[in-house]
Amino acid sequence: MKLIILLLALTAAAHADRHFNPQHRWNAEAIDNIVFIHNKLRNAASHGLWERHSISKSSNMQLLSWNESLVAEAENEKYYCEPADNKNLPIKLGDNIYQYDVNTYDDIDGVGAMGSINKDTHDALKSEAKAAKNRLRQMLYSKSKSIGCIYESCDKIDSKGINYNTRLLICKYSPPLENIDEKLFDKGEPCSNCPSGTSCGTDPNEMMKLCK
Repeated sequence: MKLIILLLALTAAAHADRHFNPQHRWNAEAIDNIVFIHNKLRNAASHGLWERHSISKSSNMQLLSWNESLVAEAENEKYYCEPADNKNLPIKLGDNIYQYDVNTYDDIDGVGAMGSINKDTHDALKSEAKAAKNRLRQMLYSKSKSIGCIYESCDKIDSKGINYNTRLLICKYSPPLENIDEKLFDKGEPCSNCPSGTSCGTDPNEMMKLCK
């Protein structure tokens, strides 16, 4: 019995060591890249480019902008150094966690983060995993209009003893998706039914047509 208790205590301690408050903020270039890839994906969905995945055009998809208050919120919450698709981790509505490996401790310009968000979102279109589908739903929640992201590095060692630096990218959205089954957007032509106080913003250089 004592041995069992000891093993349980060691397991709990090991798990606790994987529990962290993220502390790494992105620089201005990385912020621009992270916001851009989010809006590019929302724009693609809004324009019906994902209709083959049963995602229709949306008339009220809003442009996301950066919000430092959301970054501060993420700094004060605890997350786990666990795979983003770990079924045992609780689902936090309003949060998306992306995961990718980096060769060094640097991804200064956020290009790796962009790639992770882009890949994860497209993979989720074909995935049956609950966590992936939930991240996709938050990405496509039209009422969200601001985002704040932070990251933490979690070392891992694979079965061959090779050490990798795994980066967890934590993004918070506002307003958040409050119910996982909540309606994501209104169907219709892009920008044809923008929320009160917003209008259709177009940027010919970025080919964006979202409400802002």
